[in-house]
Amino acid sequence: MKNHFVFGYAGNKRDEVGDIYDSFDLTNIDTIVEPFCGTSAVSYYISTLHPQKYKYVLNDLNKNLFDLYNILRDKTKLIEFEKLINEKAKRIVDKKTYNEEIKNYKTNICDWFISCKIYAIRQGLYKNGYKYTYIDLKKCPIVEFLQTENVEIRNVEGVEILQEYNKKNCLIFVDPPYLLSCNEYYDDAKSKSQNVYEYIYNNNIKKMKNKFVMVVEKNWMISLLFQKITNIIEYSKLYQTTKRVTKHLIIRNYKTI
Repeated sequence: MKNHFVFGYAGNKRDEVGDIYDSFDLTNIDTIVEPFCGTSAVSYYISTLHPQKYKYVLNDLNKNLFDLYNILRDKTKLIEFEKLINEKAKRIVDKKTYNEEIKNYKTNICDWFISCKIYAIRQGLYKNGYKYTYIDLKKCPIVEFLQTENVEIRNVEGVEILQEYNKKNCLIFVDPPYLLSCNEYYDDAKSKSQNVYEYIYNNNIKKMKNKFVMVVEKNWMISLLFQKITNIIEYSKLYQTTKRVTKHLIIRNYKTI
């Protein structure tokens, strides 16, 4: 699947979304829930195959991403935002002006967007040789999805979403921060995001009411936590920026259909 989002995003599942979708059982499901949505590649992909069929609950703890989603779904706000980011991007001619334009990226949605849109390898690094071209957000597929589908956008801890949507009519797709490789995600002591694995393990996914699917990077810790689960699919993932190949697992609480 081509990039559906408004900029590149680490952990984007667009390259393997077909394999993930093939592992789903959507029988008697009316709600798709992503507690760690990121670019919502899975929900977007489902909507292309089943337009107007499901409700989508998209949650992410990143406040800037949450605000961006709300801008993209509002036609008036989208036009205003598009104008602001293009004015900002047009002023960038070198690394100095780039750093000036994104200096408030932690608190300013426009600065944050530019830091994500114009980068090299890692978010926030100036892209050498960057030349301004008009940024047309209306053409991004995710925008049509947000404006035409039944979408609820949330900004709470992923565990809260898991608890709230433990219902038979829901399919929960969990793409959490990876253990051992996303350590920066756990630095905030106030966040409970690091408890998602503990919650899933302690509540025994086999007993969950919803249909539960989780994608994780394979490592010794994951193998230990889920050693008793038999409904697991393994696949290889290629990271485009680093060309690194890793093994990933699709873990489910239902049998293969």
